[in-house]
Amino acid sequence: MRFKFWIIPLSLFLVTCRKHEKYTATKVLGHAGSGLQTKDALFHDNSLESIQYALDINGCEGVEIDVQLSASNDLWLYHNTRLDGETDQSGCIRGYTTEQLQNVKYKSLHREKLIRLAQLPWERLHQKTLLLDLRHYSECSSELEPVSEFIVQFEASPELSAGNIETILILSTDSWVSALENGPFELIYSATTYAEGLKVLTAHPFDGLMIRNSEITREQVEDLHAIGKKVIIFEVRSAKGARKAFRKAPDYLVADNLETTIIEK
Repeated sequence: MRFKFWIIPLSLFLVTCRKHEKYTATKVLGHAGSGLQTKDALFHDNSLESIQYALDINGCEGVEIDVQLSASNDLWLYHNTRLDGETDQSGCIRGYTTEQLQNVKYKSLHREKLIRLAQLPWERLHQKTLLLDLRHYSECSSELEPVSEFIVQFEASPELSAGNIETILILSTDSWVSALENGPFELIYSATTYAEGLKVLTAHPFDGLMIRNSEITREQVEDLHAIGKKVIIFEVRSAKGARKAFRKAPDYLVADNLETTIIEK
């Protein structure tokens, strides 16, 4: 009789373990810190506060951030093409020097400052994954940015060159691949649709795709894995969306609702 009493709890324990281990192959990263343009976020996306908050969450395995060149040719964290609306300034990051950008603040509750790539909390990113979404186009000048300036900034960063942080570069252009393909970072193409992304992967030496949750299926993820390509899924904002994304078994899931996504994992 005793055997009957303990076999039920044991079965429940094994089922629970299997449930929690189901999605361990997928790393959960914070989108622009703790979430991109999320109304419930405590801090503005791409701010130092947002990144630190994300890294404080147990189960967060890294962050994705957006980087743009300033007039001083250093890299600043910012998502949109223009400063208008989100900050107390207007125009583009490219139109401001480092000295000027140090005084720019978001129009958010905490009035966070914009920060440079060099100001990331590097010690807290050790053994984590860092996705750098490189902004290759300046809306204000209507010109492509020089990839050489991005490379200079990466080479000048001891934190990136030390190899303690898994760093992946996200590109939405194939014109930079030849300049970056022999560097120390993996290159991921940011695709609008799966068909477009597959076409680019066929023609250029990218290491994988970054794509919206709604634009890729589990079978397509498996097809990419079969040819040695990685998959990063983003635009995940709910528990239902997280479950749908996890079932596709991507390598990385970039979450806007970080806590909910980690709970689902």
